Amino acid sequence: MNIKTIVTAAGLSLATLGCGTTLQQPSASRASELQCARVDDAGPALSAGTVYRAEPIHYTRVYAGGPQPDYVIGAKLYLPAEPGQSEASLERAMSCQLASGRAGAHPSDPLGAEGVRHVHVASAGSSFEVSIMGSDARSGEAVWQRARALAAQVGIQQVASSGSSSGAF
Repeated sequence: MNIKTIVTAAGLSLATLGCGTTLQQPSASRASELQCARVDDAGPALSAGTVYRAEPIHYTRVYAGGPQPDYVIGAKLYLPAEPGQSEASLERAMSCQLASGRAGAHPSDPLGAEGVRHVHVASAGSSFEVSIMGSDARSGEAVWQRARALAAQVGIQQVASSGSSSGAF
């Protein structure tokens, strides 16, 4: 066998291997579509009355004098856990809502802020802690303002509902 035959055979083997690998693996966006297609579309998880507390998330840099908060990069929201709901299912629903463009159904929904880049859900006792982060200071501040407005609406609803009760002591 001469060198030309060996190189040609090796090239064909590599080309065949490459084609087989490409055909067998779906693209990342297609896999994402398939996962989101199975998410229940019951509506937004973040709406008036669901978020009872919000806190800003600060982007912090470490300087020679110690860590210093530079700017708000997002918000942590706290909402009660629904029966049968897991961290993973809530995070997936919110991520799919964000990716599909359905975010922001409520005017104060932090997922509707422009530039949201990350959603993470963690368990916090009988509640969930939802961290939503923007891609820069402007989007982070928008997320925080919306989250703060959403949490304030719970307080307004509680005050309004407490004034409507009647009864004798």
